[in-house]
Amino acid sequence: ASDRPAAMPDKPELLVQKSFDRNEMHVGDEVKVTITIKNTGTGTANDIDVQDIPPLPEFTYIAGYPPKIKETLDSGQSDSAVYILNVAREGSVQIPAVVVSYADSKKNSKSNSSEPFSIIIRPKSKADLVINVEDTPPLVLDEEGLLNISISNQGSASATRIEATGEVSPSDGLEIMGLDKSFFEIPPGDAANFSASISGHKRGIYTI
Repeated sequence: ASDRPAAMPDKPELLVQKSFDRNEMHVGDEVKVTITIKNTGTGTANDIDVQDIPPLPEFTYIAGYPPKIKETLDSGQSDSAVYILNVAREGSVQIPAVVVSYADSKKNSKSNSSEPFSIIIRPKSKADLVINVEDTPPLVLDEEGLLNISISNQGSASATRIEATGEVSPSDGLEIMGLDKSFFEIPPGDAANFSASISGHKRGIYTI
């Protein structure tokens, strides 16, 4: 009989994960890719080699590639690497598995891989401004009214440095104050609303 505990078997096992910070993106976006390796086995993993290839043609590689992971991970230890991509081409892309090779203390070779997954790359983000003007009832001579205007961004990118201008035809007889406006930014899904004061001094039909 022995009082000594049984020795743990020398069986390293690496769990490999690869992820993008989002699964839908647009051409021109920057994307962060994270690779995480964890030793869930009972022995030390040595000579760890990460094979995250080939570089994908839908991206340009900005920083941190190829990923670097510690060459040795004891049982329970983990390490991660992050690199940055720029999205260059639209389409549906299958992201291949990352293959990691390693060895136990007796130089027995092993390998594990992450799960492949798909991402969607949409066309380059752009703003799409839509202008809506409320109908105004007929004005009585010298009566004042309001012209309510809404500029909504129905695109996928912010619109910046917006200049709104307007003209009246014929130019004589209808006075408008506050039709010209400036906005620094309208984010996607948002809107800018403003009102212009109008008053009529001559009978007629006018176009704004």
